[in-house]
This record gives sequence, structure tokens and C-alpha cells, in this order.
Amino acid sequence: MKRNPGFSLIEMMIALVVLAVLITIAVPGFRSFILNNRLTTQANEFITALQVARSEAIKRGGVVVRITATAPVAANEWGGGWSIWPDTDDDGVQDAGEDTIRTAEAFAGGNTLDSAGNITEFVYRGDGSISSADTFTLCDSRTGETGRRIIVTASGRSALNPEFTCP
Repeated sequence: MKRNPGFSLIEMMIALVVLAVLITIAVPGFRSFILNNRLTTQANEFITALQVARSEAIKRGGVVVRITATAPVAANEWGGGWSIWPDTDDDGVQDAGEDTIRTAEAFAGGNTLDSAGNITEFVYRGDGSISSADTFTLCDSRTGETGRRIIVTASGRSALNPEFTCP
């Protein structure tokens, strides 16, 4: 008796059942992977913005460079985005000649970036130091899950703690 090459209907159904079980197991883990990567990307984006502001202040010498939250709200001062600009006259207001260096839009996915000191602006001096140090928490909607903590020292340097548990 000659056998036909290929799958029988039963073999195909078994393969589909195995595939369905694997997908059911893998999808929740993949969602967590995506959310964790989003947190890491957003933390790195904020740290990069802080480094750019510090670098610009040092490069410009005596010119103060400000990074300000564009849409601050309680418990999410920086999640609405920010703007970096040189404040040449140090008046705290972005004047016509003070062009924006960089901006960032609000975080996707409803993530929050909260300042422990409720700070909505950093002022970088010509030596790269800032007016006041602060600690930020970056969390998503998963309660009790790992978030990110960003520490900004008075010298203007920033560091990331990726093993922070969100409230």
C-alpha cells in the first residue's frame, strides 16, 4: 500500500492544539516583557534628557539651562513630557531668543514619572550642578511590580535603579 506524503487530519489537529497551548503560555510572559522594556526605554529617555541638559549647561559656560515639566500634575510631574532650553537671562521664562534644545512628549501606556520632592524644574548651572537633588519613580499600571528609580544628585549626575518596587 502506497502512503501519501503530508499530514493527516488528526496530525494537523494535534499540531494546532499544541500550538494553542504554547501560545496560551507564552502571551502573558510576552506582555510583561513588553511592559518592562517600555519602562526601561522611558527611564533611559529621561536620563538622556537630564544628561543633555547638563552637557549643554557645561558647554555654554555661564548660561543656565533649564529642563521643565511641560504638563505637571500631582503624582506624575514629569510623565506629561518636558522641555530643555537655555535661560540666558536666568529669569525662569523662556524668551523669544531662547530656542528649545529638546522636548519630550507624554509617556505612552499611562506610565507615571513622579518626583519625590514634587520638583517640576531643574536648573543646571555652568559647572553642571543643579539647584536641588531629587529622586524619581517610574511606574506603570501594575501594582507591586518592578518599576524604575532615577536618582539625580546635586552634582547633576543621574543614576538608574532598575530594581524598584512600585507602590
